[in-house]
Amino acid sequence: MRQKYTPHEWAAARLAPIAAAQVVMMASPSGVVGVVGELASAANEIKRARVGAVPTSLVNVLFDGEISKEEVMAIKDREVALTVVKEGVAAVKANTPSEAKSFGNLLVDIAVKTAEASKEGGFLGIGGTRVTKEEQAAIDDIKSAAG
Repeated sequence: MRQKYTPHEWAAARLAPIAAAQVVMMASPSGVVGVVGELASAANEIKRARVGAVPTSLVNVLFDGEISKEEVMAIKDREVALTVVKEGVAAVKANTPSEAKSFGNLLVDIAVKTAEASKEGGFLGIGGTRVTKEEQAAIDDIKSAAG
């Protein structure tokens, strides 16, 4: 399956889920504890998708190895992250169109779970909003990019 993709396409597809989470995280920054929860939520959503997928599916093949810190650090801002999402979706649509819908759904699920992982506002965990307006706008951007 990997041979269907150029190295750039493969990298974009691998990083798109992390980039989707980062679009949401950058929309409404959380404190250290919130960021940890958001990252864990994104990782758990990828694991959940892998568990339910066929061993030869795109999701299993994409995430059969660790994503390096350098790869994640290359996603410097919201626009870069959104571009990675769009390029990842385009690569999957072009190379494994039968899995494009499930891949897009995974990106949206990751964006939603990331937004829901940490309450914003409030005091000492009381009150606050599960998904802020900014995070919802980021989720909508991911939905649009995912088709």
